[in-house]
Amino acid sequence: MHNLKLYFILLLLLPLQILGQGLPYIKSYKASKYGGGVQNWDTYIDKSNIVYFSNNEGITTFDGKNWENISDSRLSYIRCMSMGADNKLYVGGLFELGYFEPNQLGKLEYTSLMDRIVDKELEFTYVWNIAANSSAIAFTIRGEVLLYDMDSIRVIKSDCKLVRVYSVFDNILLFSYGEGIFKLEGTKFIPLPELDFFKDDTYVIITEFADNQILICSELSGIWIYDFGARLNNKKQPSLKKIETSIDKNFGSELLSDVEYDSFMNTIHICTMSTLYSLDTLGNTKNILDYKQGIVDKHIISLKCDRFGNVWVGAGNGVSHVHTSSPIRYIDDRLGDPEHPYDVIFNHDYSYFTNLSGLFIIKTEDLFCVPPKPLKQLIASGYGGWGMHSIDNKVFASVDNSLNEIVAGKIKSKIVTSDSYSLTYYSQKDQILIVGGIDNSYLFDIKNKNSLTKIENLTGTIRKVIGIGEYHVIAKFFSDKTFNIYRDSTNNDVFQLIDKKLGFDARYSMPVLIDSNAYICASNGLYKIVFNKDKSVDTVFLDKNFEQFEELKNNLLNIVRDTALDGYWAITTEELMFIKNHNNKPSELIKNPFRIVLPSEKLTLINNYIVTFLYDGICFYDKSKPRLDTIKFNTLFREIEFGDETLFKGYYPFDNESYNIKIEQPIKYENNSLKVYFASPCYFYQDSIKHECILENFDKEWICIGSDGEKEYTNIPPGNYCFKVRGINVFNNVSDIAELHFSISKPWYQTAWMIAIYVIVAIIFVMLTIKIYTHRLKKQNELLEKSISNRTAELRLKAQDISKQNEQIKEQNKQIKTQNEQIKEQNERIKEQSKNLEVVNKQLTQLSVVAQQTDNGVLIIKIPETIRYINEGMLKMLDIENFTQISDRQSKSILLRLHNLTSILQETFNTSEHIVFEEKITTFKNRKKWLQFTVSPIYQSGIQTDKAVVLCTDITAIKLAEEEISQKKDELYSQSELLKDANLELEKANQLMRNSMTYAQRIQKSMLPNLADIRTVFEDTFIFFMPKDIVSGDFYWFNKIDDSYILIVADCTGHGVPGAFMSMIGNTLLKDTVSKKMDNPAEILSYLNDGIRTTLRQKDNIDDMQSDGMDITVCIYNPKLREIQIALANHRALLIKKDEIIIVDGDIFAVGGSFTNRISIEFTNKKYSIEKGDILYMYTDGFQDQLGGTDYSKYGGSEFLKYLASIFGESFNIQFSKLKNEFLTWKNDKNQTDDVLIWGIKF
Repeated sequence: MHNLKLYFILLLLLPLQILGQGLPYIKSYKASKYGGGVQNWDTYIDKSNIVYFSNNEGITTFDGKNWENISDSRLSYIRCMSMGADNKLYVGGLFELGYFEPNQLGKLEYTSLMDRIVDKELEFTYVWNIAANSSAIAFTIRGEVLLYDMDSIRVIKSDCKLVRVYSVFDNILLFSYGEGIFKLEGTKFIPLPELDFFKDDTYVIITEFADNQILICSELSGIWIYDFGARLNNKKQPSLKKIETSIDKNFGSELLSDVEYDSFMNTIHICTMSTLYSLDTLGNTKNILDYKQGIVDKHIISLKCDRFGNVWVGAGNGVSHVHTSSPIRYIDDRLGDPEHPYDVIFNHDYSYFTNLSGLFIIKTEDLFCVPPKPLKQLIASGYGGWGMHSIDNKVFASVDNSLNEIVAGKIKSKIVTSDSYSLTYYSQKDQILIVGGIDNSYLFDIKNKNSLTKIENLTGTIRKVIGIGEYHVIAKFFSDKTFNIYRDSTNNDVFQLIDKKLGFDARYSMPVLIDSNAYICASNGLYKIVFNKDKSVDTVFLDKNFEQFEELKNNLLNIVRDTALDGYWAITTEELMFIKNHNNKPSELIKNPFRIVLPSEKLTLINNYIVTFLYDGICFYDKSKPRLDTIKFNTLFREIEFGDETLFKGYYPFDNESYNIKIEQPIKYENNSLKVYFASPCYFYQDSIKHECILENFDKEWICIGSDGEKEYTNIPPGNYCFKVRGINVFNNVSDIAELHFSISKPWYQTAWMIAIYVIVAIIFVMLTIKIYTHRLKKQNELLEKSISNRTAELRLKAQDISKQNEQIKEQNKQIKTQNEQIKEQNERIKEQSKNLEVVNKQLTQLSVVAQQTDNGVLIIKIPETIRYINEGMLKMLDIENFTQISDRQSKSILLRLHNLTSILQETFNTSEHIVFEEKITTFKNRKKWLQFTVSPIYQSGIQTDKAVVLCTDITAIKLAEEEISQKKDELYSQSELLKDANLELEKANQLMRNSMTYAQRIQKSMLPNLADIRTVFEDTFIFFMPKDIVSGDFYWFNKIDDSYILIVADCTGHGVPGAFMSMIGNTLLKDTVSKKMDNPAEILSYLNDGIRTTLRQKDNIDDMQSDGMDITVCIYNPKLREIQIALANHRALLIKKDEIIIVDGDIFAVGGSFTNRISIEFTNKKYSIEKGDILYMYTDGFQDQLGGTDYSKYGGSEFLKYLASIFGESFNIQFSKLKNEFLTWKNDKNQTDDVLIWGIKF
């Protein structure tokens, strides 16, 4: 604990070199979304941390999860609020003033004070503002001040031009335009000394400051500190001091709205009608934010600081929560286009950023100004920007398939090469860089006119390279291999693989340099590399200094030395951590304050900032800011229901110090179902709040209910109970526990008087029963004596019958033995039949490769010359009759007639490629025919087998037509007649092709899951599937893996036949994932990616590589955990929950294709909790890419999402009809652009 305190003392003592680095996170809420009124005139936060916004329609409250709008017919245009000493929330609006307070059920109720005004003829329009002290409430109306002494309301000052009142340190101060600043004493306003020069100011706002001082902010004079306590004590020292700022001039032109001093962060927040300013107490600007930076509206009216030091801003059409106190700042789309960043360099003059859009540049000093300036794009590229390296005043950057030399922010030279993911020194002395390109690496000689030389015998794509010394680097490849590369004494480059033989045993690796020592960040910790004198690696081992920290064994991504804090910053796939040194050794790991930083492989330091990369930009964490993980927060009840009766409506008394509720009166047994709503109004990363609860005397342990803000219990037995709930925030801190004490009364049939009646009735019943049974027993004994003699005689007769039955049983046993022998013989015959069935099944498996019904011929041949299968079409082509089963003799006889096939088969086996050739053959009836052969090797699990499939097409008619055309090409009329014949033949061929396509369609439909089977799991679902052609490149898939269900929507490359073949490949690979029981969507995408690349041989030469692939969404639903896991490859999905709509963005890469061979692909797995009624839409791009409408344009992705959001409340039958009608209406009479597939599921 001592070391922990020392660490944060050091953080605070660090020099504040910069005040701005990027922009803070801003979460905005529009009034149209939460249903509140516009013009949020005033903002207030009560003791329970609920936020109140007064607006034109009433008051809107927010607890971090729930919005509530409170109105009264008498009250509108509420311009001000203030809490009185009597714990009532006083408000003033249009023609009205009064107060709100919770009633006994916790519901806010309004009470008007208009009847307390003494002067019944007093008229006013608006109440402009309110101030309160321990004995009175002051209201300002136009030109007058009203004072409420808790009994009556009187005018105590009038004939003013403009007046405003303010509450400071239990005093009411007044600013009057033309008069100055006054203090209320009794019912009179006394001028404050030294403040008379403010009388000429147009507008002044006064608020509390530190150490009994007040803060005065004026439109004309700027910001002042007034020692209010000194003047009250009649001290003679000067009591007024100006804070010099660079923004004073803005107050008059932009018009002041509100001011507040935040003592926690020691910050002054000022909002004008358009801008929010944050200053330190010396006048230095920390933030300048307006509509362009994310504030909800251009018109800003009010502000309020919460307990974390963040600011709530009330604006014209909504409110914003600004993370002004957060140590995190972002460079995101508000400052340019930094999405998908790859590399960053901070030089003293310029800073450089690369991403998928190219290269961006900004003066480094502009990063640190307030407000920060936007990024400038130096090079735009569709190929993206990748690795960079800085040498003196030069920067070399790989952008747009070129190596660019940049000096002083300008491009000096460009060398065309492939994309390079990493650059670093190979030799600093000789000015040689090692460049990691796609599949190959190069040496870049700067001294020798920037010459580029390929490194021989080193293949693969380098992901990251670090320099160890002269001609010595460690290179990490996308293939997950890591090499030690060095130049030996004979001037040869050596490539040494770092693997298990050297001691490295991990599935993930990333080299880093710490204090001139080489390390490898790995999936199981931090490895240190020990070199021999000749630069070769001697051994690799887990560093014992870091092995003590279990957190580093969870996929360590990067680690950076921080000499200023004497420690290390480490980041894993889970979190960012700081490791503090003690006696030059790592001794303490700190992680709580840094949980707000998302994991990133990139980690670097600049000044006081830790820099990491995010999907949509760059994150700067200010390590000099105070920690926020020690701030307490609370959990409170928002509504309590027992059965149909509501006992609490969510608002505690305003003087409340506890969030516990005790219900004194026992709950009736018929209302023994409890439903509790609760919230933890933290607001700082509110979405990460999780809840735990327990019902003591009912639950055995605390129950984690995730982000849900409600809990329900049914059929609670009679007894005394205490329901407890607590929140856990982003820092894993636990809130104060909220408790609900109650008891359930016994039902009427368990009361004491009913039990007494039960006992009396039972005694009487027992006595009567005994008497009746005694009488019955006597009669039964008499009857028994008579029946015993009769039964004895009957038993003798039965014994005789039994002996006869035994003889019959013996005879039946003999018959059973005979039947058993017959059954054995039948079993032998069944075994023989099963062997025959196995042969038939093997043939059927082979026949499934091709369509049996085609008129084309199909052969499956085991190389070199054994025919394993021949179809009916082939038998007809060769005029083979009375065929029963293929034999070796028939196989050789057939192959002799197909002269060239044997040699072509051998060629196919050697080259692994399919071959098409034509041959004229003689059939078994001595007829001449021309056949076209397509020979393709057969693969199994990615490995070529010794079999090939041969597809034969009778092209005799075409050949004859060709011969006739060539003989009579000079005769135009004859040629026309022959062309007609050829067209007829082609039409027949086309008809055959269409028949084959139709059969392929039936095959493809048989692969799709049955909708009835899906509805056994999801009762409410629909699938809108409209292929463009007969066969489709889109497909959907459904299966079960253990206790989970896998749902897939895929869009294969192209449509029609190519897409259909890709869908069959995808279907086959997906069946493998079920057999392998893969239950991680991202892992399934990776398996599909590898499978497609292997099947289509996309791992070969990149120049010849196919671009076939698929865009795909994989969702796994676990009904027991009530959650879904989802991963998307170049897709989007839409998840609609009860209180929010989530657009699930996928990774930018498709599965398979040429691009996946250029870089390593890691798909992202996302998890969402699922409640009953949640809806998931998965879809391909066919609907949104359809051309149509009045301007013949694409429907559009955003319009498609809007349309889904507009119909999700309808039943699925209606949704299906509306989607179909919308699509056909948009398409009109135009051609369909692509296959369309939309799958909707209601959980």
